[in-house]
Amino acid sequence: MNLRSGPVNPVDRRALTLGLSAVLLVAALGGCGTAAPAGVAPPAAAGAPAPTWAAAPSPAAQDLVTWSGTFPQHRYLVTLAENELTRRCMSDRGFAWSGYTPDQPTGATDEQRLLDLDRRRREGYGMAAGGDDAEPATAADPAESTPAYRLALFGDEKRTGSVEVPGLGTITYALDGCIAQGYAGVFGDLDSWARVAYLPQGLNRTAARQAAADPRYTAALDGWRRCMAAHGHAYQTPDAIRVALGTAYEQSTEPAETRLRTEIALAVQDGQCDVQAGLSRTELRLRRESVLALDTAQRAEVADLAVRFAAAVGRAHALLGR
Repeated sequence: MNLRSGPVNPVDRRALTLGLSAVLLVAALGGCGTAAPAGVAPPAAAGAPAPTWAAAPSPAAQDLVTWSGTFPQHRYLVTLAENELTRRCMSDRGFAWSGYTPDQPTGATDEQRLLDLDRRRREGYGMAAGGDDAEPATAADPAESTPAYRLALFGDEKRTGSVEVPGLGTITYALDGCIAQGYAGVFGDLDSWARVAYLPQGLNRTAARQAAADPRYTAALDGWRRCMAAHGHAYQTPDAIRVALGTAYEQSTEPAETRLRTEIALAVQDGQCDVQAGLSRTELRLRRESVLALDTAQRAEVADLAVRFAAAVGRAHALLGR
């Protein structure tokens, strides 16, 4: 499976630092509604009967599930809004919080964004210089490690909600604190945030498994292997490269600069072979095809999630003035 399909969990460690004030939202976003896309019904009411028919998922719904198309840029805007309102919320509670600046999506196509060859030429996979899982700073206040600060940001850990995600199990999340208030503000309520944040993950994971088993993906992967072998690299998958590097770095005594040069060369060659073989293009196309093949109930669910996300994007636009 090609993990370039996108993060399995959109609410990773960095996202735990995001949020906004629901009280501020009344002033900042009051009256700023977002209409559902044409041809898509508004979010279904709780307890509504199961649908007996649903239209094929819209392009926006496919984007949401597969983290492609318009979704990365829209998610970036939503993150900026959450970040700004979290800062305001924490300020209201007497704390400074700077959060982090998310990376703006780059590339004119999904393939360019996924592979980001320019970044590879600078950083490789981002492992040699400290690891691709390195966490950015989440606050600028020296009091950030105090119980009062964490309570303000994360809320009472005993007050949690949950959402059931097929393939991922039960996901729990905080019901108060600036982060929870922020999510509820941008998405309208915490339930909408949790459903949009997590339910597409299960569908995307299923789509990725299906793509990895498809002969078209296998053929593209074989092409990638041949290209890498022609340049002296005998890896079976792109993910195997990162695993091998991580293992090697655990025992390495080489200077970071040496590791970085080697990693950059490998990452760039990997990306170039990916483009040549059409690996990421094929994998994404197959995942999007899987979304189109969802059953009636899943189609209705995805349409509902797309409407909720569109509303969040509209609120983010209103808040950010862009």
